[in-house]
Amino acid sequence: MSQTYQAIRRLTAQQTGLLWLTGTADSGGTTAILRDAPLARYADSRLTGHHILLLDGTPTYTELYVRDSYQSDGDLLFRPSLSAAPDALTYELLPFSGTDFLRAIQDAIRELYDRGLLARDFWLMLMGGSPLYNAD
Repeated sequence: MSQTYQAIRRLTAQQTGLLWLTGTADSGGTTAILRDAPLARYADSRLTGHHILLLDGTPTYTELYVRDSYQSDGDLLFRPSLSAAPDALTYELLPFSGTDFLRAIQDAIRELYDRGLLARDFWLMLMGGSPLYNAD
């Protein structure tokens, strides 16, 4: 079964007990604020230090650092600033950067390969002296 990096990030965060959220930003944000009403359930500054990974828009897969969060409107203040508000963009909220997730996944795969745990069983069967091939 094939998995996308988004699904692998979600599974990794869930299995390690880390916060992972996804959503679509509401309108009303600015070039330094992402607003999403479902984020209002988290207390002020609870999401500070997390990372935002924008999954669409321009440029795609932009990574932002949350420098503060406000419960009242579900606002995330981030840096660096964007050229336009992230309104209506799909995002993931990650405990650390998406690049770090990718590196950790790649490192785990390399380690499993080095240990021989990703080796695939390979059977080669040869048949000699077959009458079909040696008909003369």
